[in-house]
Amino acid sequence: MKVLRRNEKYKPFFYIILMTIVATAIFVSFIVITRFSFEINSQMITSDISLPPAVKRITEKYIRLLVPQMVEIKYKHTSLPGESMPAKIYHPPIQLYDYLPQNAYFEKLSRPYVEQAPMIFTPFVTYAPAPFEFKGPFGTMTHNIQQFRYDKNLPYKKQEKEIRIFITGGSTAWGCGAPNDSRTISGYLERELNDRYKGDFFFTVVNAAAGGWGSTEERVWILNRISEYDPDIIISYSGYNDIDFMVGKNEDIYSFIHHDGGYYYAGLREYEYYNRGEYIADKMTNNSSLFYRDNDFPRKIIKNIIIISEYLESTGVTYIYALQPINRKSDSRLLHIPAAEILIESLKEAEKRHPYIFINHLNLLEGREEVFLDNCHLGDIGNSIVAENLMKNLMPVINRRTLR
Repeated sequence: MKVLRRNEKYKPFFYIILMTIVATAIFVSFIVITRFSFEINSQMITSDISLPPAVKRITEKYIRLLVPQMVEIKYKHTSLPGESMPAKIYHPPIQLYDYLPQNAYFEKLSRPYVEQAPMIFTPFVTYAPAPFEFKGPFGTMTHNIQQFRYDKNLPYKKQEKEIRIFITGGSTAWGCGAPNDSRTISGYLERELNDRYKGDFFFTVVNAAAGGWGSTEERVWILNRISEYDPDIIISYSGYNDIDFMVGKNEDIYSFIHHDGGYYYAGLREYEYYNRGEYIADKMTNNSSLFYRDNDFPRKIIKNIIIISEYLESTGVTYIYALQPINRKSDSRLLHIPAAEILIESLKEAEKRHPYIFINHLNLLEGREEVFLDNCHLGDIGNSIVAENLMKNLMPVINRRTLR
Protein backbone atom coordinates (compact mmCIF):
# COMPACT_ATOMS: atom_id res chain seq x y z
CA MET A 1 0.00 0.00 0.00
CA LYS A 2 2.88 2.36 0.78
CA VAL A 3 4.40 1.72 -2.69
CA LEU A 4 1.13 2.62 -4.35
CA ARG A 5 0.83 5.79 -2.33
CA ARG A 6 4.42 6.74 -3.32
CA ASN A 7 3.57 6.26 -7.04
CA GLU A 8 0.42 8.28 -6.62
CA LYS A 9 2.53 11.04 -5.08
CA TYR A 10 4.58 11.42 -8.33
CA LYS A 11 1.65 10.80 -10.66
CA PRO A 12 0.76 14.53 -11.10
CA PHE A 13 4.36 15.33 -12.09
CA PHE A 14 4.27 12.53 -14.63
CA TYR A 15 1.09 13.97 -16.20
CA ILE A 16 2.53 17.48 -16.21
CA ILE A 17 5.66 16.28 -18.04
CA LEU A 18 3.56 14.24 -20.45
CA MET A 19 1.24 17.17 -21.18
CA THR A 20 4.23 19.47 -21.66
CA ILE A 21 5.75 17.04 -24.17
CA VAL A 22 2.44 16.69 -26.01
CA ALA A 23 1.83 20.47 -26.02
CA THR A 24 5.37 21.09 -27.28
CA ALA A 25 4.91 18.51 -30.01
CA ILE A 26 1.59 20.09 -31.03
CA PHE A 27 3.10 23.60 -31.01
CA VAL A 28 6.13 22.55 -33.05
CA SER A 29 3.86 20.70 -35.50
CA PHE A 30 1.66 23.81 -35.78
CA ILE A 31 4.68 25.99 -36.53
CA VAL A 32 6.07 23.55 -39.08
CA ILE A 33 2.72 23.00 -40.81
CA THR A 34 1.95 26.73 -40.82
CA ARG A 35 5.34 27.68 -42.26
CA PHE A 36 5.02 24.92 -44.85
CA SER A 37 1.50 26.07 -45.77
CA PHE A 38 2.52 29.71 -46.16
CA GLU A 39 5.53 28.68 -48.25
CA ILE A 40 3.34 26.54 -50.50
CA ASN A 41 0.78 29.36 -50.80
CA SER A 42 3.50 31.86 -51.63
CA GLN A 43 4.81 29.62 -54.39
CA MET A 44 1.30 29.11 -55.75
CA ILE A 45 0.91 32.90 -56.01
CA THR A 46 4.30 33.76 -57.44
CA SER A 47 5.11 30.78 -59.66
CA ASP A 48 3.63 27.86 -61.52
CA ILE A 49 4.33 24.86 -59.27
CA SER A 50 2.86 21.45 -59.78
CA LEU A 51 0.90 20.22 -56.75
CA PRO A 52 -2.01 17.82 -56.31
CA PRO A 53 -5.30 19.77 -56.27
CA ALA A 54 -6.12 18.37 -52.80
CA VAL A 55 -2.90 19.83 -51.37
CA LYS A 56 -3.71 23.25 -52.85
CA ARG A 57 -7.25 23.22 -51.47
CA ILE A 58 -6.18 22.12 -47.99
CA THR A 59 -3.38 24.72 -47.91
CA GLU A 60 -5.70 27.56 -48.96
CA LYS A 61 -8.39 26.57 -46.43
CA TYR A 62 -5.82 26.27 -43.65
CA ILE A 63 -4.40 29.74 -44.31
CA ARG A 64 -7.84 31.30 -44.59
CA LEU A 65 -8.74 29.68 -41.26
CA LEU A 66 -5.67 31.25 -39.64
CA VAL A 67 -5.92 34.61 -41.37
CA PRO A 68 -9.55 35.24 -42.39
CA GLN A 69 -8.81 38.72 -43.76
CA MET A 70 -6.06 37.49 -46.09
CA VAL A 71 -7.74 37.59 -49.50
CA GLU A 72 -6.29 36.05 -52.61
CA ILE A 73 -4.66 38.61 -54.88
CA LYS A 74 -5.93 38.28 -58.41
CA TYR A 75 -6.14 40.41 -61.51
CA LYS A 76 -9.02 40.53 -63.93
CA HIS A 77 -8.25 39.01 -67.27
CA THR A 78 -9.93 37.13 -70.06
CA SER A 79 -8.29 33.89 -71.05
CA LEU A 80 -8.75 31.74 -74.09
CA PRO A 81 -10.68 28.49 -73.72
CA GLY A 82 -8.63 25.94 -71.84
CA GLU A 83 -6.06 28.49 -70.65
CA SER A 84 -5.58 30.01 -67.22
CA MET A 85 -2.98 32.17 -65.51
CA PRO A 86 -1.81 32.07 -61.88
CA ALA A 87 -2.71 34.90 -59.51
CA LYS A 88 0.20 37.31 -59.16
CA ILE A 89 0.64 40.72 -57.60
CA TYR A 90 2.33 42.14 -60.67
CA HIS A 91 1.03 42.75 -64.15
CA PRO A 92 1.02 39.56 -66.25
CA PRO A 93 3.25 39.42 -69.35
CA ILE A 94 0.17 38.70 -71.46
CA GLN A 95 -3.15 40.38 -70.78
CA LEU A 96 -5.90 38.85 -72.84
CA TYR A 97 -8.82 40.66 -74.42
CA ASP A 98 -12.10 39.15 -75.52
CA TYR A 99 -11.79 40.74 -78.94
CA LEU A 100 -9.47 42.87 -81.01
CA PRO A 101 -10.88 44.50 -84.18
CA GLN A 102 -9.07 43.00 -87.15
CA ASN A 103 -9.46 46.23 -89.13
CA ALA A 104 -6.93 47.81 -86.76
CA TYR A 105 -4.15 45.46 -87.93
CA PHE A 106 -2.17 44.90 -91.10
CA GLU A 107 -2.46 41.15 -90.74
CA LYS A 108 -4.98 38.91 -89.04
CA LEU A 109 -4.08 38.05 -85.45
CA SER A 110 -4.31 34.36 -84.70
CA ARG A 111 -4.78 35.02 -80.97
CA PRO A 112 -6.80 37.91 -79.50
CA TYR A 113 -4.33 39.15 -76.90
CA VAL A 114 -2.54 42.34 -76.07
CA GLU A 115 0.96 42.16 -74.65
CA GLN A 116 1.43 44.23 -71.51
CA ALA A 117 4.43 44.93 -69.35
CA PRO A 118 4.88 43.60 -65.82
CA MET A 119 5.43 46.54 -63.49
CA ILE A 120 7.75 47.01 -60.53
CA PHE A 121 7.94 49.67 -57.84
CA THR A 122 9.99 52.59 -59.13
CA PRO A 123 10.88 55.65 -57.02
CA PHE A 124 8.96 58.88 -57.67
CA VAL A 125 6.66 57.43 -60.37
CA THR A 126 5.20 54.62 -58.19
CA TYR A 127 5.65 51.97 -60.89
CA ALA A 128 7.37 51.45 -64.24
CA PRO A 129 7.96 48.47 -66.55
CA ALA A 130 10.17 45.72 -65.15
CA PRO A 131 13.24 44.75 -67.20
CA PHE A 132 12.32 41.54 -69.02
CA GLU A 133 11.89 39.90 -72.41
CA PHE A 134 8.81 38.11 -73.68
CA LYS A 135 8.70 36.17 -76.95
CA GLY A 136 5.21 35.80 -78.37
CA PRO A 137 3.78 34.42 -81.61
CA PHE A 138 4.08 37.82 -83.35
CA GLY A 139 7.51 38.90 -82.09
CA THR A 140 9.37 40.07 -79.02
CA MET A 141 8.51 42.55 -76.28
CA THR A 142 11.57 43.78 -74.40
CA HIS A 143 12.24 46.18 -71.55
CA ASN A 144 15.87 46.99 -70.92
CA ILE A 145 17.64 47.62 -67.62
CA GLN A 146 16.69 51.32 -67.79
CA GLN A 147 13.00 50.22 -67.90
CA PHE A 148 12.58 51.48 -71.47
CA ARG A 149 10.78 49.40 -74.08
CA TYR A 150 13.91 48.94 -76.16
CA ASP A 151 15.90 45.83 -77.04
CA LYS A 152 19.31 47.18 -75.94
CA ASN A 153 20.64 48.77 -72.77
CA LEU A 154 21.63 52.36 -73.49
CA PRO A 155 25.07 53.76 -72.68
CA TYR A 156 24.94 57.18 -71.06
CA LYS A 157 26.50 58.83 -74.09
CA LYS A 158 25.35 58.35 -77.66
CA GLN A 159 27.66 57.39 -80.50
CA GLU A 160 28.96 59.64 -83.24
CA LYS A 161 26.21 60.45 -85.76
CA GLU A 162 23.58 58.97 -83.47
CA ILE A 163 20.42 60.98 -82.80
CA ARG A 164 18.43 59.87 -79.78
CA ILE A 165 14.69 60.39 -79.58
CA PHE A 166 12.63 59.36 -76.55
CA ILE A 167 8.85 58.98 -76.52
CA THR A 168 6.98 59.20 -73.22
CA GLY A 169 3.32 58.86 -72.42
CA GLY A 170 0.77 56.32 -71.25
CA SER A 171 -0.39 53.02 -72.70
CA THR A 172 -0.96 54.37 -76.23
CA ALA A 173 2.62 55.62 -76.47
CA TRP A 174 3.83 52.41 -74.82
CA GLY A 175 2.05 50.35 -77.46
CA CYS A 176 -0.88 48.63 -75.76
CA GLY A 177 -2.31 46.70 -78.67
CA ALA A 178 0.90 46.47 -80.71
CA PRO A 179 1.78 42.86 -81.62
CA ASN A 180 5.49 43.46 -80.93
CA ASP A 181 8.15 46.12 -80.29
CA SER A 182 8.65 46.98 -83.95
CA ARG A 183 4.96 47.75 -84.48
CA THR A 184 4.68 50.41 -81.78
CA ILE A 185 4.80 54.14 -82.62
CA SER A 186 8.46 54.28 -81.60
CA GLY A 187 9.29 51.12 -83.56
CA TYR A 188 7.79 52.46 -86.79
CA LEU A 189 9.35 55.89 -86.26
CA GLU A 190 12.84 54.51 -85.76
CA ARG A 191 12.64 52.42 -88.91
CA GLU A 192 11.23 55.26 -91.04
CA LEU A 193 13.80 57.79 -89.84
CA ASN A 194 16.70 55.42 -90.48
CA ASP A 195 15.39 54.69 -93.97
CA ARG A 196 15.01 58.41 -94.67
CA TYR A 197 18.46 59.47 -93.43
CA LYS A 198 20.34 56.29 -94.28
CA GLY A 199 24.10 56.83 -94.47
CA ASP A 200 24.05 60.30 -92.90
CA PHE A 201 22.86 59.63 -89.37
CA PHE A 202 21.31 56.78 -87.45
CA PHE A 203 18.40 57.13 -85.07
CA THR A 204 17.67 55.48 -81.75
CA VAL A 205 14.00 55.96 -80.94
CA VAL A 206 13.37 54.78 -77.40
CA ASN A 207 9.94 53.94 -76.02
CA ALA A 208 10.02 55.39 -72.48
CA ALA A 209 6.27 55.23 -71.79
CA ALA A 210 4.22 53.18 -69.33
CA GLY A 211 0.57 52.27 -69.13
CA GLY A 212 -1.44 54.60 -66.91
CA TRP A 213 1.06 57.44 -66.80
CA GLY A 214 0.10 61.08 -67.23
CA SER A 215 2.11 64.27 -67.61
CA THR A 216 3.23 64.24 -63.95
CA GLU A 217 4.91 60.84 -64.28
CA GLU A 218 6.34 61.97 -67.62
CA ARG A 219 7.82 65.08 -66.00
CA VAL A 220 9.53 63.04 -63.29
CA TRP A 221 10.70 60.35 -65.74
CA ILE A 222 12.13 62.92 -68.15
CA LEU A 223 13.98 64.88 -65.47
CA ASN A 224 15.12 61.90 -63.39
CA ARG A 225 15.81 59.20 -65.96
CA ILE A 226 15.64 60.16 -69.63
CA SER A 227 17.71 63.35 -69.39
CA GLU A 228 20.63 61.26 -68.09
CA TYR A 229 20.88 59.36 -71.39
CA ASP A 230 21.98 62.12 -73.76
CA PRO A 231 18.67 62.78 -75.58
CA ASP A 232 18.36 65.04 -78.62
CA ILE A 233 14.58 65.11 -78.83
CA ILE A 234 11.90 64.09 -76.32
CA ILE A 235 8.29 63.63 -77.40
CA SER A 236 5.41 63.43 -74.95
CA TYR A 237 2.71 61.49 -76.79
CA SER A 238 0.08 62.13 -74.22
CA GLY A 239 -3.16 63.77 -73.12
CA TYR A 240 -5.87 61.15 -72.70
CA ASN A 241 -4.91 59.98 -69.21
CA ASP A 242 -4.57 63.51 -67.81
CA ILE A 243 -7.99 64.41 -69.20
CA ASP A 244 -9.50 61.21 -67.83
CA PHE A 245 -8.02 61.70 -64.36
CA MET A 246 -8.92 65.37 -64.03
CA VAL A 247 -12.09 65.92 -66.05
CA GLY A 248 -13.45 62.40 -65.82
CA LYS A 249 -12.64 61.67 -62.17
CA ASN A 250 -11.78 65.02 -60.54
CA GLU A 251 -8.43 63.60 -59.41
CA ASP A 252 -5.41 65.72 -58.59
CA ILE A 253 -2.67 64.59 -60.98
CA TYR A 254 0.00 65.72 -58.50
CA SER A 255 -1.16 63.35 -55.75
CA PHE A 256 -3.21 60.69 -57.50
CA ILE A 257 -1.71 57.16 -57.52
CA HIS A 258 -2.93 55.61 -60.73
CA HIS A 259 -2.87 51.86 -60.22
CA ASP A 260 -4.73 50.29 -63.11
CA GLY A 261 -1.65 50.22 -65.34
CA GLY A 262 0.58 48.47 -62.79
CA TYR A 263 -0.30 45.84 -60.28
CA TYR A 264 2.29 47.12 -57.83
CA TYR A 265 -0.69 48.88 -56.28
CA ALA A 266 -2.46 45.58 -55.68
CA GLY A 267 0.54 44.23 -53.82
CA LEU A 268 0.81 47.40 -51.72
CA ARG A 269 -2.91 47.28 -50.97
CA GLU A 270 -2.90 43.67 -49.76
CA TYR A 271 0.36 44.13 -47.83
CA GLU A 272 -1.13 47.03 -45.88
CA TYR A 273 -4.34 45.11 -45.18
CA TYR A 274 -2.47 42.02 -44.00
CA ASN A 275 -0.18 44.01 -41.69
CA ARG A 276 -2.47 46.83 -40.56
CA GLY A 277 -5.94 45.42 -41.03
CA GLU A 278 -7.10 48.21 -43.35
CA TYR A 279 -6.55 49.42 -46.89
CA ILE A 280 -4.22 52.35 -46.33
CA ALA A 281 -3.45 52.51 -50.04
CA ASP A 282 -7.13 53.13 -50.80
CA LYS A 283 -7.12 56.11 -48.46
CA MET A 284 -4.07 57.47 -50.25
CA THR A 285 -5.77 57.33 -53.63
CA ASN A 286 -9.25 58.36 -52.52
CA ASN A 287 -7.94 61.44 -50.74
CA SER A 288 -6.35 62.80 -53.92
CA SER A 289 -9.73 64.22 -54.97
CA LEU A 290 -9.61 66.47 -51.90
CA PHE A 291 -6.71 68.35 -53.52
CA TYR A 292 -8.50 68.85 -56.83
CA ARG A 293 -9.58 72.41 -57.63
CA ASP A 294 -11.74 73.67 -60.47
CA ASN A 295 -8.84 75.49 -62.13
CA ASP A 296 -6.55 72.43 -62.14
CA PHE A 297 -7.52 71.57 -65.71
CA PRO A 298 -5.72 72.33 -67.89
CA ARG A 299 -3.43 74.46 -65.67
CA LYS A 300 -1.50 71.58 -64.08
CA ILE A 301 -0.88 69.87 -67.41
CA ILE A 302 0.51 73.10 -68.83
CA LYS A 303 2.60 73.54 -65.67
CA ASN A 304 4.18 70.11 -66.21
CA ILE A 305 4.92 70.93 -69.84
CA ILE A 306 6.50 74.29 -68.96
CA ILE A 307 8.76 72.72 -66.32
CA ILE A 308 9.90 70.04 -68.78
CA SER A 309 10.43 72.40 -71.70
CA GLU A 310 12.30 75.08 -69.75
CA TYR A 311 14.75 72.57 -68.30
CA LEU A 312 15.30 70.74 -71.59
CA GLU A 313 15.82 74.01 -73.45
CA SER A 314 18.62 74.86 -71.00
CA THR A 315 20.36 71.59 -71.91
CA GLY A 316 19.87 71.89 -75.67
CA VAL A 317 17.19 69.21 -75.94
CA THR A 318 14.14 69.76 -78.16
CA TYR A 319 10.83 69.06 -76.45
CA ILE A 320 7.68 68.17 -78.35
CA TYR A 321 4.23 67.71 -76.84
CA ALA A 322 1.91 65.74 -79.12
CA LEU A 323 -1.75 65.46 -78.11
CA GLN A 324 -2.81 61.92 -78.93
CA PRO A 325 -5.86 61.06 -81.08
CA ILE A 326 -9.15 60.11 -79.43
CA ASN A 327 -11.82 57.91 -80.98
CA ARG A 328 -14.74 60.13 -82.00
CA LYS A 329 -17.06 57.13 -82.30
CA SER A 330 -16.54 56.05 -78.67
CA ASP A 331 -17.93 57.30 -75.37
CA SER A 332 -15.00 59.74 -75.25
CA ARG A 333 -16.75 62.03 -77.70
CA LEU A 334 -19.01 63.21 -74.85
CA LEU A 335 -16.33 64.16 -72.31
CA HIS A 336 -12.74 63.66 -73.37
CA ILE A 337 -12.89 65.32 -76.79
CA PRO A 338 -14.52 68.58 -75.57
CA ALA A 339 -11.90 68.69 -72.79
CA ALA A 340 -9.13 68.01 -75.32
CA GLU A 341 -10.28 70.98 -77.39
CA ILE A 342 -9.95 73.21 -74.32
CA LEU A 343 -6.46 71.78 -73.68
CA ILE A 344 -5.45 72.51 -77.29
CA GLU A 345 -6.13 76.23 -76.88
CA SER A 346 -4.04 76.35 -73.70
CA LEU A 347 -1.21 74.41 -75.38
CA LYS A 348 -1.17 76.81 -78.33
CA GLU A 349 -1.12 79.83 -76.03
CA ALA A 350 1.67 78.46 -73.83
CA GLU A 351 3.70 77.48 -76.92
CA LYS A 352 4.06 81.20 -77.74
CA ARG A 353 5.95 81.83 -74.48
CA HIS A 354 7.76 78.57 -73.75
CA PRO A 355 10.29 76.45 -75.69
CA TYR A 356 8.29 73.47 -76.87
CA ILE A 357 6.67 72.37 -80.12
CA PHE A 358 3.00 71.41 -80.05
CA ILE A 359 1.65 68.77 -82.42
CA ASN A 360 -2.12 68.30 -82.50
CA HIS A 361 -3.10 64.70 -83.30
CA LEU A 362 -6.59 64.87 -81.80
CA ASN A 363 -8.25 64.59 -85.22
CA LEU A 364 -5.44 62.75 -87.01
CA LEU A 365 -7.49 59.56 -87.31
CA GLU A 366 -10.91 61.14 -87.86
CA GLY A 367 -12.70 59.02 -90.43
CA ARG A 368 -10.34 56.11 -89.65
CA GLU A 369 -11.96 55.08 -86.36
CA GLU A 370 -11.63 51.42 -87.31
CA VAL A 371 -7.92 51.58 -86.39
CA PHE A 372 -8.81 52.21 -82.72
CA LEU A 373 -9.14 49.33 -80.30
CA ASP A 374 -11.22 51.42 -77.88
CA ASN A 375 -11.29 55.08 -76.79
CA CYS A 376 -7.59 55.73 -77.33
CA HIS A 377 -5.53 52.58 -77.99
CA LEU A 378 -4.42 51.71 -81.51
CA GLY A 379 -3.58 48.67 -83.55
CA ASP A 380 -0.43 48.65 -85.67
CA ILE A 381 -2.15 50.46 -88.56
CA GLY A 382 -2.89 53.43 -86.30
CA ASN A 383 0.62 53.32 -84.86
CA SER A 384 2.15 53.47 -88.33
CA ILE A 385 -0.02 56.48 -89.29
CA VAL A 386 1.00 58.30 -86.11
CA ALA A 387 4.69 57.52 -86.73
CA GLU A 388 4.51 58.76 -90.33
CA ASN A 389 2.97 62.05 -89.23
CA LEU A 390 5.48 62.48 -86.41
CA MET A 391 8.32 61.99 -88.89
CA LYS A 392 6.97 64.78 -91.12
CA ASN A 393 6.87 67.11 -88.12
CA LEU A 394 10.31 65.98 -86.95
CA MET A 395 12.18 66.48 -90.22
CA PRO A 396 12.55 70.30 -89.86
CA VAL A 397 13.72 69.82 -86.26
CA ILE A 398 16.20 67.11 -87.24
CA ASN A 399 17.51 69.12 -90.17
CA ARG A 400 18.14 72.12 -87.91
CA ARG A 401 19.95 69.97 -85.35
CA THR A 402 22.15 68.19 -87.90
CA LEU A 403 23.18 71.47 -89.53
CA ARG A 404 24.62 72.82 -86.26
